[in-house]
Amino acid sequence: MSRIATSLAVITWSAIVFASGYVFREHQMLHSHRVETTQPLVLVSSTGNAEGILPLGTTLYGYRSAGEQSLFIAFIGTKELSKVRAQGSKNWLEISPITAFGKKP
Repeated sequence: MSRIATSLAVITWSAIVFASGYVFREHQMLHSHRVETTQPLVLVSSTGNAEGILPLGTTLYGYRSAGEQSLFIAFIGTKELSKVRAQGSKNWLEISPITAFGKKP
């Protein structure tokens, strides 16, 4: 096999593997463990100073469980982009979860 044909085969195979990984990653979250809130939950930020309410019936996607606490992801759609801003984190893998309670803590 010529060197050009070998190079094309490697490039094609790499593109197929990359595309397969991308598709798998995109659909992995949607097929993860889903739960739905059965009552409104009070939300408190990791800094402890901001509160909100997660409404009844909100779908949450399982992310990680450790002991008594589980982490979930919620997808939030908004047109109010002027009310959000980019977060300047030094560690892009850092997660700042909010805490949810059935009643105000």
